Amino acid sequence: MWESTSYELEKIQSNVVTAEEEFNSLENRLGPVYSCNFELNNSLAVSDLSLKVAVIREEGTNGDREMSVALFMAGFEVWDITVQDLLNDAVNVDQFRGLIFPGGFSYGDVLGSAKGWAASLAFHPNVKKSLENFMSKNNTFSLGVCNGCQLMCNLGLVGEINESNTLNIDDPPVIMCHNKSGRYESRFSTVKINPSKAIMFKDMDESILGVWIAHAEGRFEFRNADVKDALVTNNCIPITFVDDQNISTENYPMNPNGSPGGIAGICSFNGRHLALMPHPERSVFTWQWPYTYGLKTAFKDGDRAPWMQMFYNAYEWCSRN
Repeated sequence: MWESTSYELEKIQSNVVTAEEEFNSLENRLGPVYSCNFELNNSLAVSDLSLKVAVIREEGTNGDREMSVALFMAGFEVWDITVQDLLNDAVNVDQFRGLIFPGGFSYGDVLGSAKGWAASLAFHPNVKKSLENFMSKNNTFSLGVCNGCQLMCNLGLVGEINESNTLNIDDPPVIMCHNKSGRYESRFSTVKINPSKAIMFKDMDESILGVWIAHAEGRFEFRNADVKDALVTNNCIPITFVDDQNISTENYPMNPNGSPGGIAGICSFNGRHLALMPHPERSVFTWQWPYTYGLKTAFKDGDRAPWMQMFYNAYEWCSRN
């Protein structure tokens, strides 16, 4: 009865097709089974290395604090930087090893997700040049989550086959579109970490983990088939949404946005730049997980959850490069 009532409401307020998909799947759902194929470990946790990263936020950003906490716990010296700081030339990004673009709703998404944020960076000559210089270095990395992922895609920082390290706001290779359901989605989804070039997912391959998602425009689309094919061929799709059999899926609600092949994130062809829609920074503590099927042993490191390994990996990579 409860499911039927919700189903009728969903048909009114969202895409009827996805509402039917979710309702029809209820009888066959098995529930997620998580597996963690690595030990949560930060071998450099007591290192004296001062590695600076900048968490860059814009008006409407709301995921900067939890992102800063995750980076700080990994050992980074975290700087809170606003876009206005960059526009005013108050901060030089050359001093940072990592640039982090957190989630939220920059400018309220009134121009489309991260469109205004991207324009403010790409159309300022000095900021554009400094970002391009940063991207061209061999010892830097970047991470964009949710709205930050949309930003990186809008700027053409991921997905460009030739990787010229220039901002491409006019014709980016990857476009973020509205969810198939036609609505904002907030769920604890199941994802699989695939073998990839992404430095932040080092040694985390084949793990099945739960993670929070919260977005309205999370569906990956591509400028042409060549872009997607190149990402697949070069192992640049490090994370995908999976069903209860742990198979990458396009079925709703296991795939909350309808991305082809279950794509939840992509990385650059050199693996240093990562853009993903899920929120690992909101899933780094055990108390942030609503359930932990099959992961009791992976939670032995106090209250830290497996997603912390991403940030440990980033710190270790920076310390060795």
